[in-house]
Amino acid sequence: LGGGIVIGFLLILALSLSKKRPSDGIGTMAQGALPDFDRFIRVCQGILESHKLEIKEVTPNSDEMSVDFYCEFSKPLVGSQLLAHCILRPHDDVVSAADIVELSNAIIQDRLSKGIFITTGRFTADRTGISELAPMEFIDGQELERLCKEHRIPLIVEG
Repeated sequence: LGGGIVIGFLLILALSLSKKRPSDGIGTMAQGALPDFDRFIRVCQGILESHKLEIKEVTPNSDEMSVDFYCEFSKPLVGSQLLAHCILRPHDDVVSAADIVELSNAIIQDRLSKGIFITTGRFTADRTGISELAPMEFIDGQELERLCKEHRIPLIVEG
């Protein structure tokens, strides 16, 4: 009887410990959880740096929960300057075509090579129909989670 109690206690302890920590130490945005704004900035910075981009300037806007990163890819012959615009949004929130056009205009105005649009939400389905856009990459919430796992960047830090 005493051995059964000890085994039961150990099983309960093991189950409670496994529920408290994320399985891979990275965390996800499952069930509506979002990173706080400071964590989101660090996540975006980590993703950009993991792709060998050198961050030259960071401009956060806490009112709009967005941050702009002016970056350089300084490799001979293929070097370029980029603008990464990152918006913290709920998972089901859709980034509008107007937001995409605004980023495109900033890229063209600043004469940058490319833009990267990162959001924890989703992009409008009609973004491919927007004409005359500057070259851009789009990273939605699902892709952001995948990149965080791939590069071992903590997205959500659990209690």
